[in-house]
Amino acid sequence: MTQTVLNFNSKLTPQAQRLYERLRISPITNAQIRDELGLLGYTRRLTEIRRWLGTEEIKKTWMGNGIYRYEITERAAISLIENQGGLPDADARNAASPHL
Repeated sequence: MTQTVLNFNSKLTPQAQRLYERLRISPITNAQIRDELGLLGYTRRLTEIRRWLGTEEIKKTWMGNGIYRYEITERAAISLIENQGGLPDADARNAASPHL
């Protein structure tokens, strides 16, 4: 008898899901994560989201005075949509987009 491999990381925790949904709307600072979402352990949630996305595409920008801004970069958002079957592959996208 063989045991199947269990994947406990297939879904985001509720806190990480709230943070991810907020990140999809717009960039958010660490102060906003604490005040708006009430998450004190946000770095753990960001790591969880990065692993779930399969990329390191959450951009962290230093704003000064201990404030950092986090955002999902365009490439991560596009790759997430592609993984869900929402956009054509990158070659088709590049062929259809005009170059400036």
